Amino acid sequence: MTIISGNITSQGSQFNRFIARGDTILFYSAIYIEPDGTVFTVPVTVPKIMIPDNAVAYDLTNNRIIFTLKKSITDQDNQAVAQVDNKLLGGITVLFPLLGSFSVLVQPSKTTALPNNPTTPLAFDIKIIDPGGKVSTVETGTFTVVQNCTQIFA
Repeated sequence: MTIISGNITSQGSQFNRFIARGDTILFYSAIYIEPDGTVFTVPVTVPKIMIPDNAVAYDLTNNRIIFTLKKSITDQDNQAVAQVDNKLLGGITVLFPLLGSFSVLVQPSKTTALPNNPTTPLAFDIKIIDPGGKVSTVETGTFTVVQNCTQIFA
């Protein structure tokens, strides 16, 4: 299992994450909103000092969260390596709705067929759809597939 929280670099809500082929993807994030309406995510491991003072937790009550991982950003959704949510597909758990926190879990069966090639990053995003139908992209970035040393499980 790869717990992603320790293996990320970020620039705003643009994240670069790393995964070993055949591992479980598991990470925890929280969504915040600024007074101007800007919605963004932060990994739950980020110290509070890095969150803007005027941002408050985004209430996830009755919101749909969707995580999509693709080999190419131009692939259709039905060609995604993985797509999970908290309503229809499963894989996302809203942990504390009023604190905007959630977890994303992608089973290893979805990552086993990935190329063992760190030069080909995968594109991902996280979107939320509020009860009124407004769609917000709260995180985008790449997953880099790192090579496995132990091949028996890869």
